[in-house]
Amino acid sequence: MTHLINIKSRMAIKEYTLLLFRIGVSLLMLYGHGYPKLQKIFSGAEIQFADPFGLGMKMSFYLVVFAEVICSIFIILGLKTRMASSVLVFNMLVATFVMASKGEVPELALMYFFCYVLILIFGAGKYSVDYNLNSKKKGKF
Repeated sequence: MTHLINIKSRMAIKEYTLLLFRIGVSLLMLYGHGYPKLQKIFSGAEIQFADPFGLGMKMSFYLVVFAEVICSIFIILGLKTRMASSVLVFNMLVATFVMASKGEVPELALMYFFCYVLILIFGAGKYSVDYNLNSKKKGKF
């Protein structure tokens, strides 16, 4: 089969696509979901939130804020990407079940779930802090 783009260019396209994907998804999570929740913590407003594990509404809320803010920042930077994405995969899985138990359609939670599963599988890619740290350890720099 003849390819229009050579292998080196395809690898570069893959790496840039992975970079754009992980930054885009994580920025959407951070600004659309995490940042408003973080503001709620600092505003002192009463926290009403689901408590699926019996940890209390506040603790559940703080754990979700950690996932949506801190883990999103880690993924944007490409730092501990697989660990951060696994936290968000779990977070979105819980959100899916909580929404479904209320009779709501959890399509947004599922879309984020699948996005973070892809990031978990593929990792941060070449353009990340993880890659640079691992390259220095192996003596490639």
